Amino acid sequence: MQDSKDDWENESAIMDEIYRGSTCTISASGAQNSHGECFTTRNPLIYRPCIIIGDSERGLLAEGRYLPQEWRGWGTSEDIGRLHSRGWVVQERILSPRTLHYGSISMSWECVEHDATERQPEGDGYDGGLNSGWTFKTYRRPKEAFNNWNPPAALESGARPQNAQFTEFFQAWTSVLTAYSQCSLTKGSDKLIAVNGLIDTVSQRTGLNPIAGLWSEYTLPGLMWHTYGPDLMPPEMRCSSWSWAAVDTPVKFTYKELAITGRNESTTLSLGMPGIYHRMPMHIKYELTWMTAVLGGKVDTLPYGAVQDMGYLVVRGPCKKIDLDEIRHDSDFAYQHNPQARHESSRFIPHTLVGTPEHWALLLARGVGSSNVEDARVDVGLILEPGVTEKSICRRYGYFEQCYWKGDDYVWFAKDGEEAMKTMTMF
Repeated sequence: MQDSKDDWENESAIMDEIYRGSTCTISASGAQNSHGECFTTRNPLIYRPCIIIGDSERGLLAEGRYLPQEWRGWGTSEDIGRLHSRGWVVQERILSPRTLHYGSISMSWECVEHDATERQPEGDGYDGGLNSGWTFKTYRRPKEAFNNWNPPAALESGARPQNAQFTEFFQAWTSVLTAYSQCSLTKGSDKLIAVNGLIDTVSQRTGLNPIAGLWSEYTLPGLMWHTYGPDLMPPEMRCSSWSWAAVDTPVKFTYKELAITGRNESTTLSLGMPGIYHRMPMHIKYELTWMTAVLGGKVDTLPYGAVQDMGYLVVRGPCKKIDLDEIRHDSDFAYQHNPQARHESSRFIPHTLVGTPEHWALLLARGVGSSNVEDARVDVGLILEPGVTEKSICRRYGYFEQCYWKGDDYVWFAKDGEEAMKTMTMF
């Protein structure tokens, strides 16, 4: 019933059943709005693998054609169908076992086993990395990932993935959340509601327990996310500050690039003159060890996905007061201690433009570089804002990574022992 709050809540709670139970979903991916149609006037010649161009001077040339893959991406890129910029469509598309996309320039097919387009009717042949020597897929088609999961094993010790099941699960899940965070919602309060069907599906098939958009079994790697810069916080507190769902801006999850695939970083070499450095790129994958433990947490959630209260998360780990102004205004600080400092790769990212004067750093994990750069280190953690009267009650303010070499003593937690351990309650 239109504009019925009760009906909307009831139907929102069973969205996973509706789309999983469908035979085929038809997607008007190229429509400009809800009044648009599936059909459009197109040039059929664009589906030829090439076109012949040239003139009397140059002769004839074959020019390859580029066709945007409207159906594959998410977000607001011009190459992506407008429908896929909408947040609610993410779970509708993934949970439907089959989808026929009517784009603005082409039709495409998506199902659990196959992707095909007008240009490649036999399928794109993309194996996700298995034929390239990977022991796990670097990409899984969303429908495939959400329909063929086995229960992934928990992280028993350390922070490295214990098996391929966990690796595939966490990569697929965080990739979906990253894409979802780039999409738009008319109501920001729908942030968790619009993916509640996905969360329910994963929970039913894996036995994992959701908590504010994270999984209780993987809380620590789930906390390793950041925005791309500070922004105004949403006017309504719809979720716990430690959850990605608390912000309206795109987010990135860093556990994958740190511990699974590795990433490119830069070492900056001092040339002996003030302000003159040379950057040397290198690829690093870290073996992470958790420095913080999760002691407990609770978030009460309604059947359709909305949280009833902000909830809390209790953690214990190295925690100390820091001075953010020193980091922001003194980019040469690290080089005063080590002429080959890795400060260039460090990250200090607040999520909000408005904050309190006092900040604390909580060390989540410490990483040791792979064999090619075994002396490389990284400290990963959260920037917290403590309460006015009770410092141990705090909210998440940002994210940090401090990159350094073994033996460097200028980083925040280089010399701290047991005295730095604190129990913090994040809301």
